[in-house]
Amino acid sequence: TEEVERQRIAEELSVARNIQRRLLPADVPDLEGFEVARLNVASAQVSGDYYDFVQMENSTALVIADVSGKGLPASLLASNLQASIRALATYRNEPAAIFSAVNTTLYESTDPERFATAFMACLDPTNGHIRYANAGHNYPMLRRRSGQIEELAIGATPLGAFPGIQYTEAQTKLEPGEILVLYTDGVTETEDASGDQFGESGLEQLIHDCHDCTAEIIVDRIREAVDRHGEGSAGDDMTLIVVRRLPLSTEPGPTQSA
Repeated sequence: TEEVERQRIAEELSVARNIQRRLLPADVPDLEGFEVARLNVASAQVSGDYYDFVQMENSTALVIADVSGKGLPASLLASNLQASIRALATYRNEPAAIFSAVNTTLYESTDPERFATAFMACLDPTNGHIRYANAGHNYPMLRRRSGQIEELAIGATPLGAFPGIQYTEAQTKLEPGEILVLYTDGVTETEDASGDQFGESGLEQLIHDCHDCTAEIIVDRIREAVDRHGEGSAGDDMTLIVVRRLPLSTEPGPTQSA
């Protein structure tokens, strides 16, 4: 009956939400000389977004991903993806090699139409050095001290879509006062009443204007701007990670709160 079906769907969503809740890290990493803030807003159908912080040998990996589909199948795929990345990250410090291995695992263990876009940045907090790889995800934005916005524009195939993909790695450095923003498409694809998207340009302008904001304030401002643009409609999942390397003058003093 219709009632039984409704009940089944509600239970499935509840299971999916619980899986999801367990996936997300309880705390942001405590990195000397850096601020890290995050946001994860799930739409009604249970998010296909996921993010993670993984402690590696000499760096911390920041991972953001957007899994195809909704509900329980999306939650299970996100769970599988997280477990694969965590298992590999404990002994490899190479985001591209990790993605190549994870791609094979997901391709072999999931349906052909199931895939995930993902971005992984391995940050060495001693010098701000970042090694990164991208599997079909939105390009993160890096605000340089000059105010210029740089996209970390390497792209490739989403994870689990095709076999035998070799991902490439690139490197950059976060200097004091610079900001890195990782996000899912729920941020840029939020539409206003006439169907216009918030867009990369909206996000870029906002990050550009945030030159001396804390990571937490940047997250709040992005959320407020996207909510305003979408007039409060929660159309899609929205996930953000913001990393700011503290300017030298504020690094780290006794007045700094934890």
